[in-house]
Amino acid sequence: MQIRPIRTNGDLGCWQVGPDELRRRIKQGRVRLGSKTDYGYVVNYLPDGEYSKISNGQFSIIRYADDGSIIATQSIEIDDESLAPSLWKVASHDASANGSTLIRKFLSDKRFEFPKSLYAVHDTLRFFVANKPNAVIVDFFAGSGTTLHAVNLLNAEDGGKRRCIMVTNNEVGEATERELTAKGFKPGDEEWENLGIARYVNWPRTVASITGLDVKGQPIKGEYLTYLTTEKESNRRFQQISFVKDYSSLNLSEKKDLVAMLSKGTIAKSSVEDDASYIVDNDSAIAILLDEAAASDWLDELEGQDGIRDFIICTADKKLFNSLKRSISESLGTFKEQVPMTLSMSQGFKTNAIFFKLGFLDKQAVQMGRQFTEMLPLLWMKSGAYGACPQVDSDSIPAMLILPQNKFAVLTNENEFGAFSDALATTNDIETVYIVTDSERGYREMVAQLRVRNSYQLYRDYLDNFTINTKGSI
Repeated sequence: MQIRPIRTNGDLGCWQVGPDELRRRIKQGRVRLGSKTDYGYVVNYLPDGEYSKISNGQFSIIRYADDGSIIATQSIEIDDESLAPSLWKVASHDASANGSTLIRKFLSDKRFEFPKSLYAVHDTLRFFVANKPNAVIVDFFAGSGTTLHAVNLLNAEDGGKRRCIMVTNNEVGEATERELTAKGFKPGDEEWENLGIARYVNWPRTVASITGLDVKGQPIKGEYLTYLTTEKESNRRFQQISFVKDYSSLNLSEKKDLVAMLSKGTIAKSSVEDDASYIVDNDSAIAILLDEAAASDWLDELEGQDGIRDFIICTADKKLFNSLKRSISESLGTFKEQVPMTLSMSQGFKTNAIFFKLGFLDKQAVQMGRQFTEMLPLLWMKSGAYGACPQVDSDSIPAMLILPQNKFAVLTNENEFGAFSDALATTNDIETVYIVTDSERGYREMVAQLRVRNSYQLYRDYLDNFTINTKGSI
């Protein structure tokens, strides 16, 4: 028994593919039964051109629908062997629009001359940490804080927990330096330090970007661009062309010129053949009916062509135009496309930040072990910077610190190892342990009795731990 598709006018149509080809496409997930219409069900096919985008990696399969058809999304594959191009020409990398102008949204005025584009830094980082959600990024020349800003945006996009350490001085600009000097101020004065790049630009920008409020406490206006996409539905577009009176009378050159004009150059002239009465071009997502006498065949060709958005119909008959428009709309439904997803700047980021002043400690005091409190932030950072940075209020050094909220512990008095070991046994949250001892043998014996992921020896003279290329240093 022969089964044929039914057109909207009740006539019998023709299938786009034969039985064997249909079975092959079903196995590939390229056939989907559409929603029910007044005249039956619509069978949608994934065209060869669109399916090739999956084969060549432009789109990746997320899953399969209940009917076995493919559900795919645009791929952005970056692996460990990907090399960043040496020259990029991307609109979002413009340092004026997405550097200087963007930073004013957070600081309300011009405080820094030449910030980098947020998205240029973001895209650069993605080449190296896209597949490393727990990466630590260190910027030794942090400037206005674009790197941390970009890391936070990247985490917001993919749910990563990357951390960023920024290092910057607090120098002022040349013009500001002249003004302050003329007023009798010098480096170290509060008036001078308050206008330095750390206090006046980097820190306020960081706080504003995280909270979503500018330096005046107002919600930041604007949207972040992201590499994410979301599906958007819109109506398909139809255009009636009534000036073509007799298409069959045109020669091949005139037909090519007509198609090029109607498609605004997106359909190559070389694809137009002399006997072509219609065009269906998946690459440009345009379908053109050139000869109204071929309307029925054109409709057959369009069945399942979900990727076509623009339909150009050459006819002076308004009734025919409306009929074709209605038939196509009923058959294909709305047009679905992937569009860039944005994030509101006023929502800020779900992250924390803490600011430290990197100064110099008294060498003799360090050698005598009296400045353990000042060293604690470094241990916290090395352990992963979990939770709020711990503080020791007492002037005396505690025999041990068990900090499950920070996921690390410190033994400062090895004679208390038994109590230290017992305390660690009561929690599963400690990942890193520091043991203060000058004996490597003693250190190894103690570590062997502990079940922790990371352990480090701290010499009693803490300076030894930060001597470059010294065995046992951290």
